[in-house]
Amino acid sequence: MLTIPGVMTGDEARAVRRGLKLSARKVGEEVGTTESTIYRWEQRHEKPVPRMYERALRDLVREISERGRDNGGSRAVKAG
Repeated sequence: MLTIPGVMTGDEARAVRRGLKLSARKVGEEVGTTESTIYRWEQRHEKPVPRMYERALRDLVREISERGRDNGGSRAVKAG
């Protein structure tokens, strides 16, 4: 659960990424940045992450959720 609608903290971003079982490298590829940048953003703890990272995570959550519905509710996620 996010603390402020539209603002995702580093701790929340890390929790979402790990909940999706995605590596920082994979998410970095989705965002167009490096694994080390993802880790640096997540180390902001209670400070907001860049909007592009927040949007990418939200899009991945939506995509995986839709994939689950299309597959009869299967929760299996292929992490890269």
